[in-house]
Amino acid sequence: MASYSPLFYYLKLRYLLETTHLKMQQVLVLIDISDIQDEIEYYGFEPLMKTPLSRRADVFLKGHSFSYATLRPAIKAAFQRVTARLAHGGASTEPADEAATAPRDLDVMDFFANRRQERARWTFDDAVFEKWGRRGVQIATRHLEALTALCASHGVKLTLAVYPWPAQIAQRDLDSRQVRIWKEFAAAQRIDFINLFPAFIGADDPASAIKRWFIDDDNHWNEAGHRQVADRLAAALGLP
Repeated sequence: MASYSPLFYYLKLRYLLETTHLKMQQVLVLIDISDIQDEIEYYGFEPLMKTPLSRRADVFLKGHSFSYATLRPAIKAAFQRVTARLAHGGASTEPADEAATAPRDLDVMDFFANRRQERARWTFDDAVFEKWGRRGVQIATRHLEALTALCASHGVKLTLAVYPWPAQIAQRDLDSRQVRIWKEFAAAQRIDFINLFPAFIGADDPASAIKRWFIDDDNHWNEAGHRQVADRLAAALGLP
């Protein structure tokens, strides 16, 4: 499963509400630390049904042929897609006014070369935040604004939640950009906000907390971490 981001939260929810007509009362969006970088990487993406046959064939073969997926120059293709958008200011992904926040001045080669090393650092490293984090937040904000409006138009209650990665726990990044940005966003949009950072960052030694809640050498929760999040969310949402 490719990593999601606010762009895909919006597109998937719009599909569920307006194409499948799924009935729902409430949506909980947990914004991941990696979402900000992904918003830049996915800039310009359009749903598959709107793309040319060649692009659909490429996606199909990549998902069904090991040889094709192995030989396909994935990084080169990613560069081509991003640089084409930067160079020509191509059609932006919905919402239409997102073009104002397109990452046209981004050093694409540097962005991809340092992708993994910098993925979690935008919340506490000022240099990384200025390099691409600020722009990623701008794009993510546009998509979450569209998602908020979509929920409102369908009478769906929206709640945002944030949580740390091990990198934020190691930095004791309790007053994190991830918290401040989305708490302010939720207040401005008049939607509920849940902060799960205190559930992971407290008096405990960071190394012990990471070992307790996360899979070894991974950014994903282990069984105890999932239970911790489930219990905190249930309490915040008033569930039994």
